[in-house]
Amino acid sequence: MNLRIPLAFADMAARMVPGLSTEQSDRIRQAVSGGLIGPILDVEDEDGDGVLISVE
Repeated sequence: MNLRIPLAFADMAARMVPGLSTEQSDRIRQAVSGGLIGPILDVEDEDGDGVLISVE
C-alpha cells in the first residue's frame, strides 16, 4: 500500500501506525519538523511485513 498524507497530518498519522515505538514516532516528528526529505523510517517485522516512511 502506498499512502500519501499532507505533512500537516504527519503527527496524527505517526500515532496511528500500529507497532511504532515512541522513539520511532518521535523520529518521524523530528524529521518532518526539521524539513528532512527522503526516507525517515524503514522497519520490518519477523513476518516480513514492513513500513517505509518517507517525505517527498
